[in-house]
Amino acid sequence: MAKQTGPTGQQYCGRKQTGQRAEQLAKEYLLQKGYQILDTNRRNRYGELDIVARLGDMLIFVEVRAKSSATQIVHVLEAIPRTKQIQVRKLVELYLAQHFNVIPAVRIDAVLVQYDSSSETPTIIHLENAF
Repeated sequence: MAKQTGPTGQQYCGRKQTGQRAEQLAKEYLLQKGYQILDTNRRNRYGELDIVARLGDMLIFVEVRAKSSATQIVHVLEAIPRTKQIQVRKLVELYLAQHFNVIPAVRIDAVLVQYDSSSETPTIIHLENAF
């Protein structure tokens, strides 16, 4: 897919590229915080887990969202609809059943990557134990 150019010459990219970039930034952020990335974009017929990570003995599933500054977000969870939260919980249960005989300590986090047109560096908001 070709990038489109706006009136000022800036390039726009599609949702998929924006999402992939947000996931990459989230991975880099988590790695800097000491997380070990175990898996990314784990897909099955029910959906996709964005990031599976470990921090100490805790297994962490991370849902990543990208938003523009034009979208007013008061709380990270506003970016993740309730139906998506339910879907992620089901995907986590399936992942655990497929990969572990003994279920480890688990948590689900959310990372919001918020792009601002006035800054080249997006803001990253990490909510532990999000849902």
